[in-house]
Amino acid sequence: MEYGEFVRSFNAPSVDEKFELLGILANVFIVAPESLSSLFEGTPSIRKDAQRFIQLRDDYKGAKLASGLSSLWSRSS
Repeated sequence: MEYGEFVRSFNAPSVDEKFELLGILANVFIVAPESLSSLFEGTPSIRKDAQRFIQLRDDYKGAKLASGLSSLWSRSS
């Protein structure tokens, strides 16, 4: 919470945007596989980065996230 306030104190929209994207990408590691698509609603610009982060998840292969990614991206287009 305080980090967000500090970042907003710069009054720089591009910094705010990057900080928000950082939060989204960090959440890739803590949400359930079936909740991943909700993280990227309204932020299709980070798909490529998100895909790389999703591949780093411990359950990437076990949860069949690889095959689910294509449907994830097609739904958010």
